[in-house]
Amino acid sequence: MSSHQNKTPISQIVDYWAPRIDECDLSVDWSEAEEYCWNCGSPKDLTRCHIVARSLGGQDIPSNYVVLCRKCHEEAPNVDDPRIIWDWLIAHKATFYKTYFIEEGWREYEFIYKRSVDEELSYIAEQSSTQDLDRFQEILKAAVSRSTTHWGQHTPNKATIAGTVRMALLQYADECGVKLPEARAKTLTPKEYLT
Repeated sequence: MSSHQNKTPISQIVDYWAPRIDECDLSVDWSEAEEYCWNCGSPKDLTRCHIVARSLGGQDIPSNYVVLCRKCHEEAPNVDDPRIIWDWLIAHKATFYKTYFIEEGWREYEFIYKRSVDEELSYIAEQSSTQDLDRFQEILKAAVSRSTTHWGQHTPNKATIAGTVRMALLQYADECGVKLPEARAKTLTPKEYLT
């Protein structure tokens, strides 16, 4: 446990950055920046995150902090150039308010399966000459009930979201009579996995 106590209130951090950074570049509005993580929009476990760590010469002043949840704090860049954290925050900005983890899951899907969710849906539509996005949404909602969070997490991680989307896409493709391309040379079916 560090003997150093941070006494900079979150309100001072927000007051410092609000006139300097466009809220359109963050995942939260400045009016709620004291209550939500600036990266993911979570209201849980908020921390003051040094932009430049004390060990790298950073000071304990409002201009050297951003407000992040513990999960994002652990993922934040830890370098001595203050521009880098803003590059990171802007790159991870959620398109729609409080959708950060969903967007991360969809990016993870593309990383794992080498195709975006939109490309998968287009492929199914091309192969089956049908596209029923309402049915896909129903399947996706059902797939969510077949996933969970790790103990202590307040939101599903990006791999869980990507896996949930994959389960839904596989079921939807099956209903449309389409086989999705494999992510690897061989993906075991649930039956093969158990034998």
